[in-house]
Amino acid sequence: MLPDFRVIGDPLERRGTITVRPLAGDATDVLLVLQRRHSGSVPRAVRDLHGLFVRNARAYRAAS
Repeated sequence: MLPDFRVIGDPLERRGTITVRPLAGDATDVLLVLQRRHSGSVPRAVRDLHGLFVRNARAYRAAS
């Protein structure tokens, strides 16, 4: 069982090897926790990923 965002568009899904089957009545909540150090040098990719998660979380909260 994988989340749809991981399966849809995957080469295996496009080839028909795996498929997406939605769960009826699914009301699953997802909790994502991101930890990073506060001191020292943080690579730009890590800072960018953190910013992406924060922006998406704020957008999701605003839409809810």
